[in-house]
This record gives sequence, structure tokens and C-alpha cells, in this order.
Amino acid sequence: MPRRTDFLVALDAVLTAIDSHCGSGPGRHLRRRPLRRALVEHLLLQRPAPALAAFRRPWARLAATLDRLHRGTSRRSQLPAFAYLAARHGDSERRASSRLFGIPTEAEARAVRRLVAACGLGLPELAAEVPAAIRSVVDASFEEMVVQLDPHAVQDLLLASLEAFAVPRGRHRFTEAYGLCFGTVREAGVEPDRPAEADGLRRKRIVQVSRVATQVRARATGDSVTPNDESARVHLQVAEQVFEHLELLGDYHTHPWRSLEVCKRNRGWEMSDADHRHLSAWAQAQRAAGRQPRFALVLAVSRAGRVGRRFSRAAPNRVHLYVGQYSVFIAAYRLWLDGSSDDAVELRVPFTLD
Repeated sequence: MPRRTDFLVALDAVLTAIDSHCGSGPGRHLRRRPLRRALVEHLLLQRPAPALAAFRRPWARLAATLDRLHRGTSRRSQLPAFAYLAARHGDSERRASSRLFGIPTEAEARAVRRLVAACGLGLPELAAEVPAAIRSVVDASFEEMVVQLDPHAVQDLLLASLEAFAVPRGRHRFTEAYGLCFGTVREAGVEPDRPAEADGLRRKRIVQVSRVATQVRARATGDSVTPNDESARVHLQVAEQVFEHLELLGDYHTHPWRSLEVCKRNRGWEMSDADHRHLSAWAQAQRAAGRQPRFALVLAVSRAGRVGRRFSRAAPNRVHLYVGQYSVFIAAYRLWLDGSSDDAVELRVPFTLD
């Protein structure tokens, strides 16, 4: 028999405490049901459950288990993701959610389903109440994401990144740059009759970037940039009034390098550990404010060692531009719920330099 997981042990302890509290005899089911329902809503909908805090030790154990499992992503987000995925994608949910979110095991899936049924609930009705940010992550797992930069957006990026690289600032020969990306989102190529499989894509989501606002008050050095919260507030306020048809889609920052050779050797278009920490905190703060950032851009800038104009694709998520004597790699990364990222993005740059 497979070993019972820490989650199942902690869940059983809370259910046992509920049963003990409600006692036996007539009416016990009526007394037990609201407590179990509160547990389900806490696990799958992230709602507070003050009535369960009275079960101190088992409740604390379950909370600690949820926080401890899967470092880097929150189990509290994974269980709602499972509920939504199970309702939306049917029989493939356990394999899909295991691959995408690390949960649940087969035994955990059965336990969650039994608990939901015991409360007289169904996963479809619960899934409709799962937080929108979590639903978007599940849907994104069954999508092909395309980040498409409009010509004006590319020009905005190049103007800011090359100025920060070419024009010294104080004692810094070059500095990083930072800004916000605005645009629209649409779906294309929907295939409603295609089986919902974890390894298949059901739709293509086009993220169209129309405007890029660079923060002139960001605190920048040659190897770091700290966004300015007041600058972000002003940019968002202006965006809501001047181009209200656009939404905040992501951010960008630059990585300056002495030469193209050094940039390539260090894979300068990839995000650093500090970038990941910033992105995680920033994405979660934006979602808490009701926004839904979907990507991050990194521009690796250096001297090219040659003079010319050329555009080439370096990878599905990365393009390489030569602008005069400068080299610029533009790389796109998809954002996940917890602020982590991957490179499962197609970056399109409809931009001609020749």
C-alpha cells in the first residue's frame, strides 16, 4: 500500500476533530456539514475558515502542511487549481494537474472528491468560484502563448534600452532600464472539440503589446534596477485615462553587457535570481490589485563589434537585433500565478530594420 501523504494525514486529522466535535446521535450530520463545507471552501476557494480555528492542533498541522509542501509554489493555490481543472478538463485532471502543479496524487484526488460530495457540492459549481487569477493559470497551461510587439512598442524598447546603455549616468558607464508594457489580449485558433489532454494545446492566446512606458525615476546601476512605486502609480493612472482600452500586460528591464561575446557567454537574456524575486513579488502585488500580468521581457544590450542592421530569431521566445553598433536580444517569459516564469512563449516582432 502506498504511503499516505502528509496532506492526507493532516486532512484526516481535521476531519476526525470535526467528527469528534459534532458527536454522535441524531442531528450529527447537520452539525458536521457546515464545518466540512467551510473546510472545502478554505482548501479550494481560499476562503477564511474561522470556525475551524477552534480545532487548534489539527488545524495548525494542516496549515503547516499546506505551507510546507512544494517550495516555490503555494499548495493553497494548487488545490483551487485542481478544482477548476477537474471541472473544466474532466477525466484528464489528475494527470494534468500533477504535471502542471505537482498535485494531487491519486489518493489525494479521491479524498478531495469525497469531501466535496459529502458536503452536497460538486466540483463544477466550486470551480466557478475559484479566484480568477488561478483560473487564468490553469487555462494558460492548455494554451500556446504568443507575445506580439507592435512596431511602436519595439521602438519604445530600443530607444530606452540603448540610451541607458550608450549614455553614461554619473559614475556608471551604462545602466539598466525598467518599464511597464500595455496592450490587449485575444484568443485565436480555438479548438473546442479537441480532447483536453495535459500535453495538448486547445487555444492560442495573443498578447499584443502596443505601448511601453519606461520609468525615468527608477534607481538604476550597471547591474541592477529598482522600480519606482510612484512612477508606476503615475503610469497606471495616466494609462487608465489616456489609453483605457489597453491593460497592463507585463514589465521589461535591460541587462547591459560590455560586449556581444560576454553577453552570449553569460546568456545575458536570461533572468537572474534577483529578477525572479522581483517578478514574484511584483506579479502577486499586481494580481492583488485586480490586474493580470502575463509576461516579462528581458533586453540584453551590448556593443556589437560590427556596424549593421539585422533582425534574426534566436529561439521561439527570443529575437536578436542589430541597431547600428549595438546588439539587442529581446527575450519573453510567461508569468505564472506565483510569479515564477518559463520560456514557453512565442515572441513575434513585426519589425524591419533593413
